[in-house]
Amino acid sequence: MQNIYYSHLSRITTIMSRKLTAYLRTDFSDKKEVAKALNRLIPPQSGIKPLNNITGMLSSEVDKKRWQMLMKRLEQDFKRKDIFTVPYYNKAGNVVRHVKVSTYAEMLARTLTANTYREGAQDSILKQFGEFGDLVEILGRSKVDCSECRQYEGQILSLTGKTKGYTTIDEAKANGLFHPNCIHSFAVTDRVIDEYLKLNQSAKGQKAIDYLLLKQEGELKNAFHRDDIGNIDLIWGDDTKGLKHIITRRTQQNIDTKEFLSNIAEVIEKGQLVRTNDKGRYEIFLNGKMAIIEPESINGRQTFLLTAFKRRKA
Repeated sequence: MQNIYYSHLSRITTIMSRKLTAYLRTDFSDKKEVAKALNRLIPPQSGIKPLNNITGMLSSEVDKKRWQMLMKRLEQDFKRKDIFTVPYYNKAGNVVRHVKVSTYAEMLARTLTANTYREGAQDSILKQFGEFGDLVEILGRSKVDCSECRQYEGQILSLTGKTKGYTTIDEAKANGLFHPNCIHSFAVTDRVIDEYLKLNQSAKGQKAIDYLLLKQEGELKNAFHRDDIGNIDLIWGDDTKGLKHIITRRTQQNIDTKEFLSNIAEVIEKGQLVRTNDKGRYEIFLNGKMAIIEPESINGRQTFLLTAFKRRKA
């Protein structure tokens, strides 16, 4: 995208140079031509005599004032001739209108800044959320009636096409999204996270842990499975049970929770199972870690639930 604008800016610079050179050559090729140009600017009612040439024009204060007045008029004439308007190109490279250089420069600055922000945001999102997917929500509201980008406001799109079934950012751009001066951006919002959870309601094992860490609420049924006791649910919970309880306790012990939880599925599904009481409480051991599984009733449904995960005592 930046290359398009840089290319157009180069063309505009060339056009400006050509226009300015032609104007100066036409009106100011020699002193007589300068005098003619100035004479054309002298108002008929001003009482100022026409100039034959500019030699000796600044010989008195009167001539200085006349020179200043004429140069002011010359400046106004210069602006009226639209020397500093430039062509505005569409994506196809066609001129659609002419705009002031200042207007174009402001548009260019805003557009390049927005594009740079979006590129940085995409890199950050993919780095942080790439393991879940590449979905984002389009943010911003157009103040003008722009049907090209308005159709995508509030929509969830795929940054790279990794998450199937969604319009990609590139497809949306081809239809007009993120046009010059476009105010829209994107981010991972609550709606995006909800979308991930809808897509992964049956997430299993370590992926179930990752998704609940992302959402930080709710539950995932049958997140783990063991042949000896069956399915095990995972809940976000609170400070007394569930994943939040595990994170709270390990944080209090200054343990890196992300690293600590990285093999929780392996411990639950492959560890040694030990029943600790008649109520169905189990401890599962593997590689110095212990998961605690207990029977729970969730919304009237009996299930096994992960309630704790910690280092195994020697």
